Amino acid sequence: MIILLAAAAVGLVTMNLTLVLSGLIGAAGHAACYSLAMAFLDMADAALLSRKDEAARIAREAMQEARQREDALDLL
Repeated sequence: MIILLAAAAVGLVTMNLTLVLSGLIGAAGHAACYSLAMAFLDMADAALLSRKDEAARIAREAMQEARQREDALDLL
């Protein structure tokens, strides 16, 4: 899953929409990472619209949500 998200991040940097979408769709297949993938879609949208502050905020929120999910899974 991390590899798929890394591929999406590389695609975002290189503005390769195919790589972004394939990485995000693959990552979205993992139930625990669905919301993180959706946040990456929002971040990609914000970055493509040159809203860097918005993209950074979305990335921070996605990381916080991912940590919360990991903590919840650890409790199980």
